[in-house]
Amino acid sequence: MAFTNYPADLAAFLSDVDQRLRMLENRQPTSLVMTDASGNIKVDVGMVGSGYGIQINPGVAAAGMSIDSTVPAIKMYDGSGIARVILGEDASIPGSYGIRVNDASGNDIMDSAGLVGAAKLIGTAADPLSGPVAVSTNLTSITGSSNLSFTIQNRNQNVLCLSTINGYATAVSGGPNYIYPQFLVSTFATSGGVWTVGGPSGTITNFLFENLAPGTYTCSWAATTNTGVANFNPNGDVQYLVLQFGG
Repeated sequence: MAFTNYPADLAAFLSDVDQRLRMLENRQPTSLVMTDASGNIKVDVGMVGSGYGIQINPGVAAAGMSIDSTVPAIKMYDGSGIARVILGEDASIPGSYGIRVNDASGNDIMDSAGLVGAAKLIGTAADPLSGPVAVSTNLTSITGSSNLSFTIQNRNQNVLCLSTINGYATAVSGGPNYIYPQFLVSTFATSGGVWTVGGPSGTITNFLFENLAPGTYTCSWAATTNTGVANFNPNGDVQYLVLQFGG
């Protein structure tokens, strides 16, 4: 280059050479680095993490993309350094392989298992009941085999379980006044409503909203009395409905 303003031009030239040499010293010998006019790294081809890959506009201060050869994955980052799209192999994806889309906080809104937060029906049933069923102060099943089983796959899901049951209570022994029903989803339970011994038939509806881990769950009803033994006399079917809010 020509120095028209010696020695300032020479000083600038030597400073630029020094900066570039220092950048090369700090890089792996097999890396190819492309910078902007201010010396900011815009493209880095070579060592990425513990293996080889490509980073475009790397760093958390700006949006960019990385391709890492240690795992077959492409990640696209926003200006805050949040991975907004992950394509390939990643532990945060159900099954560890596929695609994941995150919001600005890094929470997944969609992945290979489906949309996160969208409701879908995963179970429904209307089953006849047999009776009468003797109920005591010990928790007793009143739906028998008329239950509904459903399965959660891939990851934890928010699930809403609803059920309706109809019947009435008659005394057997020990002078009970009430039958208290409980709606169960495996080990989760909620109670509400009561059948009065000698009273009319009544419909009771209960629901449970839980975050459930992957596995199989069963909806059912059970009941207790305040004292002694009473009969639960079913009137019609027990009805179940299960909604999953997610993929």
